[in-house]
Amino acid sequence: MFRSDPREIVEIHCSFRQGLQALQPIKVTDLTCAGCKLDHVPIEIMQGDRIAIRIDTLAPIYGVVQWVKSGMGAGLKFEKPLHPAVFKSMLAKLRSENQATGYTPRSNAAPARFC
Repeated sequence: MFRSDPREIVEIHCSFRQGLQALQPIKVTDLTCAGCKLDHVPIEIMQGDRIAIRIDTLAPIYGVVQWVKSGMGAGLKFEKPLHPAVFKSMLAKLRSENQATGYTPRSNAAPARFC
């Protein structure tokens, strides 16, 4: 699959909801302006499902499941990509919060300003 945005390897504990189901905890391990990877999805979802994720204090981010690998996770394409400034702010906050734990998100791509 071709990815047009830079991918950042992250570890964000957040929540998601599919339809009218209750919020479920989830970990985002890969983030771009256009989507993310959900790690170890706790409920059954399928390609094409529409779900919403809550990251920190942001409003719900809606997206469509692009792929699912049982036991591995799922790929989500956001319906409305994150604004590059929001994306950069999230990464800066993660790096700041994780300095105390020694965890630092690492980039596998070009700088985030190219979103």
